[in-house]
Amino acid sequence: MVGFFGLLAEHHKKNKARAQNFELFKACMAGAALAAMADGEFARREEAALKKLMKIVDELKMYGAQHTREVFMGFIEKMQDDPELGRAEALEAVGVARDDPEWAATVIMLAATISESDGLVDAAEHEVVTRLGELVGIDPATVESLKIDFRDEIYK
Repeated sequence: MVGFFGLLAEHHKKNKARAQNFELFKACMAGAALAAMADGEFARREEAALKKLMKIVDELKMYGAQHTREVFMGFIEKMQDDPELGRAEALEAVGVARDDPEWAATVIMLAATISESDGLVDAAEHEVVTRLGELVGIDPATVESLKIDFRDEIYK
């Protein structure tokens, strides 16, 4: 029976961590969605970046790939249905990461990765990533230094 209680305790810890980090997870998905929709459309290359992101999140065993897609696409669909309201909701979700520097950096890295997924970062995408940096308390120079070219990783 000790084994059963050990499993139960581990399951409880995992669920507790999942619940505690859910708002921060949503912040990451909202930032990525804002970057994807910066130019007004969700492009195929951004879809490819999302698929790679879902695979990575699934490997972390915190949230499943389907759940990741649902949260991300929820923000995308809201921005497609009502751009102003959808962006406001996504920005509100991103703001949660302000008090956690690690999650704040993760939001920016994901947004930058999505914005760079088509090979170009246009002015609207750059503005969104910079705005997200300001929202989570990361200065523009730091935002620039956090950008990493993940294209080779995305299209493996």
